[in-house]
Amino acid sequence: MGIELNASYLRAATTGVVTAVCTPARRGRTLAAFHVEVSDEQGRATATARPTCMLRRAR
Repeated sequence: MGIELNASYLRAATTGVVTAVCTPARRGRTLAAFHVEVSDEQGRATATARPTCMLRRAR
């Protein structure tokens, strides 16, 4: 379950392929935080994000 999202858009990517790489910043028992970097085909950063999620067991 998402509890927070901080995103910064750095440049437009109007054509081509964008790639997102998600790296765990912290993984605990109940919370997990990640760092996401989005880049265009030339490797230029287009956006960054920091989502935080609450972890729950499936019912």
